[in-house]
Amino acid sequence: MKQLIAALGVLVALVVGFPATSTAGGWVVVSLDAVPELRSGEAVDVGFTVLRHGVTPESSDDLSVVLTDARGEVHRFEATQQGAAGHHVTTIDVPIAGSYTWKVTGAFVAADLGRVEVSAAGSGGGVGWSWDVAQWGSLALAVALGGLAGRDALRQRRPNPADAVAA
Repeated sequence: MKQLIAALGVLVALVVGFPATSTAGGWVVVSLDAVPELRSGEAVDVGFTVLRHGVTPESSDDLSVVLTDARGEVHRFEATQQGAAGHHVTTIDVPIAGSYTWKVTGAFVAADLGRVEVSAAGSGGGVGWSWDVAQWGSLALAVALGGLAGRDALRQRRPNPADAVAA
């Protein structure tokens, strides 16, 4: 019976421990200097910092920014180290407007950056008047709600004349 319990203990340790060690490490944090406004046919410099495990600067010379469109067409832009350790810059020039997935890749780096919109050349970019309306509209709504809350707070602090007559 003791041998069975010992064998089960070893089996559980292998099953639980093996996957944990095989997937340890291997993650990076990529921070963009600023979110770029990409337009088709216009070159834009994009700066980013790569940190292994969120701490150690990655100074590889083989990093690239890869954009993939909806059809699966891949656009690769080589990055070069510039400035502080872990900081890289690439020049992105996408010929066709549209929605792209993008990521940073290298020998030890694979970081998905999500989606980026490339607007048509000569357009106002991905950010337009609708974003301004949303920002200012949110501010106006917050001020109005703050005013209503303040008014209600003042009404609750005033004595009620009906309570004074009843006393």
